[in-house]
Amino acid sequence: MVGSISVIHGAVTCLDANRFAHRSLVDKERLTDFLRSREKPLVSRAQAHAGLGDALTIDDATVASAEAAALARRFGHCVTLFVNPSYIVAGRPYELIELSCLLDRTRITRVDWRGREYQLGLADERGHFRRACKEQIRALADEASVRCYLAKIALALEVEDPEIPGFLRTLTRADLRQLIDAGVDVQNHGWSHRNIDLLTEGEVCDDLVMGREWLRDALGVEPDAYAVPDGAALPSARIRAAVPELWYCANAALPAGWL
Repeated sequence: MVGSISVIHGAVTCLDANRFAHRSLVDKERLTDFLRSREKPLVSRAQAHAGLGDALTIDDATVASAEAAALARRFGHCVTLFVNPSYIVAGRPYELIELSCLLDRTRITRVDWRGREYQLGLADERGHFRRACKEQIRALADEASVRCYLAKIALALEVEDPEIPGFLRTLTRADLRQLIDAGVDVQNHGWSHRNIDLLTEGEVCDDLVMGREWLRDALGVEPDAYAVPDGAALPSARIRAAVPELWYCANAALPAGWL
């Protein structure tokens, strides 16, 4: 029987479920309690696949992700961090983090966007607006188009600066080196964080290979795993044959009792 392999996106102090910037994160105090009190240590991905225990993986190259990974190592657990090198190289935040921060900072209560009115004073409507923007961002082909689109969103929301909080800052290569030295397993999340369903097979291969080669060249890491951004589906059989890594679909929910 295969052990559970679960994914989080980092930890934050005083988690606030009403803040978009806290989306997908877990409360740092609760994570600390869980890691400290767990009787059986979390194992590596390979051991979990072999049925030898449960594993924890963390997605994205943010300070919140690094803090969660460092906590796991502090209490003697194995942990894997999947990163997208393009953000590390450029030193910029993930675009969906910027989108979340724009929504957290806006003070307007309604917005007309792409032919629809959103009542931003309502939590559900804010969520619908974010999903609509996210889908469009993921469909854009280059960084210049993404920057232009985010600028339009900021204008519509009447926000001059998304003000990225420190816990969502993108990691540097030095940060990753410290994590690796602490025993964190750093792996490939693709060069970018684009939805692979919207890419050609050639584009997916290029994205995977660029991520893998950067990890090799910049960090001396030999990747053997790839987590699909959003964890929707694995790449096609042809891509899996062309880029022979261990394919991992990172969409598992946390089992009951974890946090």
